[in-house]
Amino acid sequence: MNNIATNNWFAIQVRPRQEKAVAVQLRYKGYEDFLPLCRLGRRMGRENARREIPLFPGYVFCRVVGDEYGLIVTTPGVIRFVGGRQPVPADDSEIAALQQAVSAGLPMQPWPAFQTGDPVELTEGPLRGCYGVLVDWKDERQVVLTISLLGRAVVVQVEHGWVQLRPAWKTVAV
Repeated sequence: MNNIATNNWFAIQVRPRQEKAVAVQLRYKGYEDFLPLCRLGRRMGRENARREIPLFPGYVFCRVVGDEYGLIVTTPGVIRFVGGRQPVPADDSEIAALQQAVSAGLPMQPWPAFQTGDPVELTEGPLRGCYGVLVDWKDERQVVLTISLLGRAVVVQVEHGWVQLRPAWKTVAV
C-alpha cells in the first residue's frame, strides 16, 4: 500500500452496524472520518425521535495522510479498504459534495445507482409487480415494459420510488 497517493479519501468496508463505532475509533486514532447519515421516519413510541442510519451501510470514509494504513485496518470492526490490496481513493469532489449536502442539512436517503439497461422491478404504484428495463433515469424516469408474445414494447414514465433493481437471476450449472 506504500505506493498509494497520500491525503486522499478512501472507503473502508466495516462490519454490519459498526459504522458509527468505527468512525469514532478512527477519529480517536487521529484520522479524519466521514460517515454520512440519513434520518429515518418516526421511531415506535416516540413521535419526534428519528433514527439516523448510514447513507452507505457497511462503509466509512477516511482521509489517509502519509502511509499509516496499518492503524486503520487494525481498528476493530474494519474489514478492508475498498479495492483490496491496492485501495482505490474516492473522488475528492464526490466526498466534498456529500459533505456539503450533509452540512446543509438536506434530507437524504440511500438510493441504488441505476444505469441505462438495468433490469428493474416496479415495487410501488399501479404497475407494482411488473418487470422492465430502465431506459433513462436523468430527467425522465422511464421503464420499458415488454410483451414478448407480441414482440412489442412500451415505454412507461414512473416515479423514482416505484423502481428498484431487479434481483440477479441465479444460473444453475448443468
